[in-house]
Amino acid sequence: DGSTGGAGGHREHDGAPGVGPDDGAGPSVDAWAEDAMAVHSSLGTVPRRSDGKVAVCFVCLGNICRSPQAEGLFARHVERAGLAHRFEIDSAGTSGWHVGELPDPRTRATSARLGVVLDSRSRPVVRQDFARFDFIVAMDLSNIEALMAMADSEDARGRISLLRNWDADADGAEVPDPYYGEGDGFAKVFAMCDTACAGLLAAIITKAQL
Repeated sequence: DGSTGGAGGHREHDGAPGVGPDDGAGPSVDAWAEDAMAVHSSLGTVPRRSDGKVAVCFVCLGNICRSPQAEGLFARHVERAGLAHRFEIDSAGTSGWHVGELPDPRTRATSARLGVVLDSRSRPVVRQDFARFDFIVAMDLSNIEALMAMADSEDARGRISLLRNWDADADGAEVPDPYYGEGDGFAKVFAMCDTACAGLLAAIITKAQL
């Protein structure tokens, strides 16, 4: 999801180092990802809010490629299901490199060709998001690592999941970052997010009886 580089610039994910909750205690990120559904508690408690809405936030690194893509696609699935009034949908990044920016032009162009308009503005994840959102849905394991480091309770950690864990037929755990890629990387990300978002919504509809 990109950055301008430098000492605090874009960090490619080459395998999360296995940092778990409480500064190393508990399961590693990789082990958690292998059985994310087993530790993801949100499905048992939604909706939490008094207004009956389910709140979902998608998270990637810079909040300009993958997470706004997932936000837009999930919103489309929700609208097609006639459930827009039952959801709050947002996206955020684990970095603050692109605060206030629109999604990457390549992400917007790919989405527009396929009928989805993306107009959100990048923002960083904040601790209040763990209380605000029922589902905090990460794109890759480095996002999971960052989110788990921010989460300050078992309840907060229980709201975190990997997007592709909601796709029963996914051929991998992560949605790859297309920022530095070429070719059809953005189209592939669109397809991955679309399928997984449909699975996430189906699970929520079933468990929350929407």
